[in-house]
Amino acid sequence: LVHLVGWPLGQTWLLASSVIYTVGEFAVWWLLVRLNRLRKAEVVGLRFTLALAVFSGVCFLSIAGLMGAKPV
Repeated sequence: LVHLVGWPLGQTWLLASSVIYTVGEFAVWWLLVRLNRLRKAEVVGLRFTLALAVFSGVCFLSIAGLMGAKPV
């Protein structure tokens, strides 16, 4: 869709959004694996699970901020 608007893919905000999205998706996947293991076993390491949840939320909020700002 970016090429339909005419924006080059090398813009900083597009590259940053792609990197943040990739890192955020990895954090969400890791969080889901941890939550699945916690569901089956005793509760250990909830701080790290909370940190993963907060980190993934911050990633997706920063993507929304970059999309809203669109410094073109």
